[in-house]
Amino acid sequence: IGPYKVVEKLGEGGMGAVYKAVHEAIERTVAIKVLHPEFAKIAEFTGRFFNEARAVNRIDHPGVVQVGDFGELADGTAYIVMEYLRGESLAARLEKADGPIALASALNIAAQVADTLAIAHEKGIIHRDLKPDNIMLVADRTAPGGERTKLLDFGIAKLTHDANQAGVKTRTSAVMGTPHFMSPEQCKGGKNVDDKADVYSFGILLFVLISGSYPFDGDGVGEIMGKHLFEPPPSLKSAVPDTPDPLVNLVTRMLAKNKEERPRMVEVAETLAALSRSAPV
Repeated sequence: IGPYKVVEKLGEGGMGAVYKAVHEAIERTVAIKVLHPEFAKIAEFTGRFFNEARAVNRIDHPGVVQVGDFGELADGTAYIVMEYLRGESLAARLEKADGPIALASALNIAAQVADTLAIAHEKGIIHRDLKPDNIMLVADRTAPGGERTKLLDFGIAKLTHDANQAGVKTRTSAVMGTPHFMSPEQCKGGKNVDDKADVYSFGILLFVLISGSYPFDGDGVGEIMGKHLFEPPPSLKSAVPDTPDPLVNLVTRMLAKNKEERPRMVEVAETLAALSRSAPV
């Protein structure tokens, strides 16, 4: 792909695959996301794919994976050239822990992600697919605890400040997201989804980090989505009795069915930063 030589396939899922590649002339290693050919033929999917590059560069925050280039090859293959991250996903970290992770670590991770999301929301960008797989943890001596979070996969991000979203016309009835982390409004079909959807999904993520389990689970997608819509969330205090009350209260507000009752992400970020600073190491 251009000056880059592909050396390894890193993963595949959804609409595309990700490869490790090297620009041999300058010895730069990058990750290249490629849209599958069957999707590249559809303007809506190509637009959504390139929407990711636009969203990431608009945020311009160290907590987001950096995008250096994007384009299409002669055969129509759509690609995005991204920063190559050396680390592990939050999903892998949770799998290793086989349960909740230490409170101080959970708060440090959550505070960083919340700060990134607060900036994204300020720029009019809603992620809409927050989950452990989309958060990378990389070593960084300048970050709190020597580890920086990197938010990935803005492929279904909504740019609220752009009416055309680079030509992407998402159907109002389209269900987007990952069932365990979807907000009630996303479960209804995606209509009227705004930044409060990210707040809800992030509340689910916080619950998982602290308790090691989902607040809403079931045997299938329909059952899980039904619980998001109609079942009151369990108390984080009942799941983990020694959870600090301010954190319990924050998560409870984030998981409100009525989005108007949820805090804005900037408040979430400020609360988590304060809790992280005071958490015992």
